[in-house]
Amino acid sequence: MTTDLYHFGDQCAPGIIIDDILKQKKKKLFMLAVYLFNDILKYLTDNELESIYDKQYFKLEKSVVHTKYNFIFNHDYQIRNNKIHNYDHIKNRFNDKINDFKNMLENNNTKIFITFTGNIDALYINEMMECLNNLIKNKKFYLIIFSDNAFTELNIENVFKIKLENKYDNWWVFDKNKKMILYKEIYTKFINVLTNNNIPNNFPKTIEQTNFSTDKDKMGMFRV
Repeated sequence: MTTDLYHFGDQCAPGIIIDDILKQKKKKLFMLAVYLFNDILKYLTDNELESIYDKQYFKLEKSVVHTKYNFIFNHDYQIRNNKIHNYDHIKNRFNDKINDFKNMLENNNTKIFITFTGNIDALYINEMMECLNNLIKNKKFYLIIFSDNAFTELNIENVFKIKLENKYDNWWVFDKNKKMILYKEIYTKFINVLTNNNIPNNFPKTIEQTNFSTDKDKMGMFRV
C-alpha cells in the first residue's frame, strides 16, 4: 500500500516526522516557509495554486511575504538590494511542487496531512475537511494535528488531535537526548493513531525501525 504524507503548516514542525524521522526528503508544497493552517485553507479554497509565486502579492522584508495568504518565504527566495535574485528558479520549483500536489489529489493513495500548532481551537478544521473533500478524488484522507498546549475535544470524522507532553519549540537546537524523548513521543503517538483507527499505512511501527538517527549532525536540520 502507498500512503502520501504531507506537511500542512504551521511552520516546519511536520518535518520532525517527515524529514527527520522518516527521511522522506522530497520537497512538498507547504515546506520551507511559514504556512499557517487557516491561510492554507484560504489558498486551497481559492484553488489558484500558481498564485503562490505571483509577484503582485509579494512584499519584500527580511523575507518574502505573500500579502494575499500571509505566507512567509524565509528559505526559498534570495533577496539582495531589495530584489529577488532567484525568482525563476523558485518559480520552477513551485511548479514542480504544485504538480506533485495536484497528482496527490488525483491518485488513489491514502493521504495523511500533518500540522503542528500552538492553538488547535483557532483552526478552521471543519472548513478544511470540507475543502479537502472537494479537492481529493478518492476521499481517502486524514488530518492529524499535534499540539503541546491544551485544546477542546471535538469529534470530527478523520481528524485526530494529539496532545504532546514534551514542548517542541526550538526542537532543532535540542541535545540528542532531549530530542530523542520528543521524537519518540511524537512518532509513537502518530503510529498509535494510525493503528487504533485502522488507517492504512506502511510506516515502521517504532522509531527504532525508522531511518532516524541520534547523530547530532543529522538531526533537526529542517527548520524555519
